[in-house]
Amino acid sequence: MCLLEPTSTGGAKRGLELDQYEGEKGNKSFKKNIGHSTDDSLSDALWVCSNLFSDVTLKLSHKRIMLFTNNDNPHAKDSSKARLTRTKANDLRETEAVLLMTVIAHITQCDLIQKRTVYGQRQIVLEKEETEELKRFDGPGLVLIGFKPLSLLKKHHHIRSPQFIYPDETLVTGSTTLFSALLTKCLEKDVYAVCRYTPRRNTPPRFVALVPQEEALDDQKVQTIPPGFHLIYLPYADDVRKIGFTEKRVASEDQIEKMKSVVQKLRFKYRPESFENPVIQRHFCNLEALALDLKEPEEVEDLTLPKNDVMDRGIGQLAEEFLELVYPPGYNPGDAAGGAEKKPNVEVSLGKEEVRQYLRSGTLGKLTVPVLKEVCKQYGLRGSKKQELIDAITGHFAEN
Repeated sequence: MCLLEPTSTGGAKRGLELDQYEGEKGNKSFKKNIGHSTDDSLSDALWVCSNLFSDVTLKLSHKRIMLFTNNDNPHAKDSSKARLTRTKANDLRETEAVLLMTVIAHITQCDLIQKRTVYGQRQIVLEKEETEELKRFDGPGLVLIGFKPLSLLKKHHHIRSPQFIYPDETLVTGSTTLFSALLTKCLEKDVYAVCRYTPRRNTPPRFVALVPQEEALDDQKVQTIPPGFHLIYLPYADDVRKIGFTEKRVASEDQIEKMKSVVQKLRFKYRPESFENPVIQRHFCNLEALALDLKEPEEVEDLTLPKNDVMDRGIGQLAEEFLELVYPPGYNPGDAAGGAEKKPNVEVSLGKEEVRQYLRSGTLGKLTVPVLKEVCKQYGLRGSKKQELIDAITGHFAEN
């Protein structure tokens, strides 16, 4: 058994050292300098990995062994070696080490590497072509689904900046005729078109609304508004959320009059030339210090900041009087304790059956990271990112 590189943080130097074993020339160099054997036991390799983990003095957040092989059953004809390998793998699992295996059809053909994913408590192995096929959707374009009245399109359906579309005969012959007919009918019936829109290749489609816009001309018959469709991106169900609004309170006449007095006292005549851009001035001072070889650049006064002392002298006792009218006695707006009371963190604990229910329904990913971490903590699992937590929980319940 040969150890090519010691356990430490990876870097550019180690990457360059591994590059010498790439390609046909690298394969010959590997056989000459290191060699290989077809009679070794996989349990020996796992034993070396276990020793490497033991030699690390720092606390590890996770232990992961990645096994790349073109033989997913190396000891099919040797039950003794197979038993030793399973025993060593179980020993590693007890130390919270994770063993990940990637099957390669041929070691020199990287395009045949398979990917695995856990879905419904089952490990699914996908070829590269299948993985790429999952990312493919319709070709770029619009697919008409139906029509709806314009009155059903609400303001909260606008979730991003819209686009404006019009026909182009140079790309699609006859598009102007079809476009004109569709626009005319949508305007006559006061409806908008619902479409599935794919902007480019390998891009997920979106539901959009094509809102018609009629052409407008001025008195000289010059076009002021072009005809066409506004492409409005429609939200998914998860994009629409209920927002809680605070109670609306109407100010009294005394409060309004007092605030008018405060605003009147704070008024001043604005002149743009009185305010220099602090960022540009700081940049000029840095250039000056660099050119004159100064130790430190000259301090820049930010004229955009409010002059609190001048404002306090201007309003006098009006600020205190306004506070007495608006806020309860003893309230200090600048005191953090006077703000909204913070809600205590509530720990959410899920039982084993509840977790199994999430796994069966495939909705484990809808749980938040804190809840997933709490579940992992209950069963002694490790993970930091959300997908790592989901994989750890799925793997644990698949084995138990």
